[in-house]
Amino acid sequence: YYFQKAPSQLSAAESAYLVSLLPSPVKYSRAYRSKKELSSFNKKRSQKILYLLKIQGNLSEPEFDYESARIENGLWT
Repeated sequence: YYFQKAPSQLSAAESAYLVSLLPSPVKYSRAYRSKKELSSFNKKRSQKILYLLKIQGNLSEPEFDYESARIENGLWT
């Protein structure tokens, strides 16, 4: 597992990050693997995915704010 947990246990931010890697996981994850931080591309793309989840009613405003902060500050901090 990418985050050492089952898919059903992933947070919205973790899920958004994984979706941001599509359609080219090797290419888009390279920055994280080398620097251990999300690239600006991954951050922007993950934020957009979270926003889409919010406007579709899948994330509340507080959840969106919390998960957005996790993307900005690094998922693993």
